[in-house]
Amino acid sequence: MCLFKKKEKIPTVLVGLVQSLGVIIYCSIISVLVYFLETFNVNPPEYLGPLFVLLLLVFSAALMGLVVFGYPVYLAFEKKIKRSLQVILWTLLFLIVFGVLFLIGIVVL
Repeated sequence: MCLFKKKEKIPTVLVGLVQSLGVIIYCSIISVLVYFLETFNVNPPEYLGPLFVLLLLVFSAALMGLVVFGYPVYLAFEKKIKRSLQVILWTLLFLIVFGVLFLIGIVVL
């Protein structure tokens, strides 16, 4: 695939950082969406609330699975297992670091 060939030169640290930032941006967008739905007092019928939550869960799991594991799976198919695992580990490490920084920010504020 032509799309991924240029990514070989990008360091795994940078790939992990970009993937983790993608996860954070997506989670932030969903959080803002839920917040604004609550502030606008949107009261859907009883059956639509759980339906929306489950659809959002499935969509989010699929999208975040693609963001976090898409490129590493491609690398694994290309027999580059070490690089694939490095990308996954860097992504998870950055997510942990950003999560800790977020919690520290909440405690300080």
